[in-house]
Amino acid sequence: MQRIRKLVVLVILICGMLSFSACNHIGLGAGHRKFGAVFMSMSNPLYETLNASIESIIKENGDQLITLDPAYDNQRQIQQVEYLIRERVDAIFLTPVDWQGIKPALAACAEAGIPVINIDAPVYDTDLVACIVAPDNYHAGKLCAQDLMKQMSSGTVVVLEKPSASISNERVTGFVDTLAEDGRYRIARYTVTGTPQSGMTVTDSLLEEQVIFEAVMTFNEPSATGVAAALKAAGKTGDILLYSVGGSPDTKRMISDGIFTATVLQSPKGTGKAAAEAAYMILNGGYWEDVIRIPVSLVTKDNIRQIGTDNWE
Repeated sequence: MQRIRKLVVLVILICGMLSFSACNHIGLGAGHRKFGAVFMSMSNPLYETLNASIESIIKENGDQLITLDPAYDNQRQIQQVEYLIRERVDAIFLTPVDWQGIKPALAACAEAGIPVINIDAPVYDTDLVACIVAPDNYHAGKLCAQDLMKQMSSGTVVVLEKPSASISNERVTGFVDTLAEDGRYRIARYTVTGTPQSGMTVTDSLLEEQVIFEAVMTFNEPSATGVAAALKAAGKTGDILLYSVGGSPDTKRMISDGIFTATVLQSPKGTGKAAAEAAYMILNGGYWEDVIRIPVSLVTKDNIRQIGTDNWE
């Protein structure tokens, strides 16, 4: 991170000695910057909203955003970052598919002098990114656990997680830590990819094996929609508590309909806005925070009317 900051300062100093047109040529003038974005998967509506939020600010500045879709494939994501480096983008917005496996791409960006704005899911090698913009994922898991403890006094809770994703680790840790303080709950953890199909497959298997569980917590909403579909097919909608993190309009409608118990709003619009603003601060040599935390809040059937179901936060 220090290396990137020194590079930004050096470029700004060089621009001070060059003409305005020369500064534009190296990507520091208005309307001549090119950005890259590589999230986990554009099939997740959250990342569509996040990307749109970033793009709106970039277009307002007359700049360009290239968005690529790795479809939850770490190797593809590395290749896409390498492509963006060859395209000589000024900065890259990135949500890692694999928080440790993305390191070669981060190292390549550092070598090329391209700052990385790490969004939503922190990478393992934080010294290789310029800034982290993410919701308070640990607190999101904690909020779900606190509500679950109000709904049921004891029982088995199925947790669907993706250990290669830091958002999963943070959310699940916050959830499990909170339940562990009580001691009345049994946690059964299963690995998923984060897609609806993976959530459905695990839930179908548990139901077929007649495993008894009273609640499910998923690290993201796409996998939770798969759980909801499996429960519906088995005639168990509403019988098993269902929690997740995201806050999509579809999920909020399912809370209103009693299909989901609760989710945590993580504000992709606010996250995207903060990330875009941080990118411009970095490129302009201004002050920015190394870590920007976006507040989260719980939505349940009790407050869904006030929050609404039509839009992302």
